[in-house]
Amino acid sequence: MSDKREQYREAARECIRVAELTTDPKLREILRRHAQEWLKLAYAEQDDRFQDAVAAFNADKLTAPPQRQPLQQQQGKLEPKDE
Repeated sequence: MSDKREQYREAARECIRVAELTTDPKLREILRRHAQEWLKLAYAEQDDRFQDAVAAFNADKLTAPPQRQPLQQQQGKLEPKDE
């Protein structure tokens, strides 16, 4: 799978290289968007794993009983606010 990711990154680099060479602003923008899409493809698998890890973490936290924090009593003088 890493070979595909490297191919996608190479395609992104090529889009950026050509975008830097062109003087047409519209073409430059299109090439930059294509580069972004290639990079999304290159890192899509990692993003899926990250999303799965976040979902598992959230599910664990939502089903775990809440932990009670000890109450801390603050002592000190309240000072009047200047208005």
